[in-house]
Amino acid sequence: MLDSIGVRAYVLDGGIATWIWPLEHEPSVPAAVEFSAREWPTDRFVEADEVEALRREAPLLDARPFGRFTGGEASIDAVPGHIPGARSAPWPENLDPETGRFLPADQLRRRLAVRGVEQGTRVVASCGSGVTACHDLLALRIAGFDDCTLYTGSWSGWSSDPDRPVALGVE
Repeated sequence: MLDSIGVRAYVLDGGIATWIWPLEHEPSVPAAVEFSAREWPTDRFVEADEVEALRREAPLLDARPFGRFTGGEASIDAVPGHIPGARSAPWPENLDPETGRFLPADQLRRRLAVRGVEQGTRVVASCGSGVTACHDLLALRIAGFDDCTLYTGSWSGWSSDPDRPVALGVE
């Protein structure tokens, strides 16, 4: 998300286990940095009403674990299920289970193609609260897809409105 507002950001692919330099164990005071607030680019985020319109024509990826997506697993979600038309795309499946690193671009493209993601197609990512969906967005970027947006409200925002439809199981 920082990158979407023009802030250079990096991800340690594989997590802390891949860090090869010494780690500090003592508390430290971070150096002060200058930061200028920037507007969030509206083309990178969608709200519930846009999701309602898009969900029939654009892939809507749900990064939550499959059990939360289907509503079959006791979870932290106040309402079980998913947005109708969403496709389960659990974020851990973006990673090589042996190394914890992102899969190569060609493997990510194959994984995403099964979920209806094609070059030139707009994609919306969601999760429980708009955080882990960013993992799917990064996987989309690695795979070479550019027209990707985040539904910031995600499942918690969608399901908080009793007038919005809810799907259970696998569609």
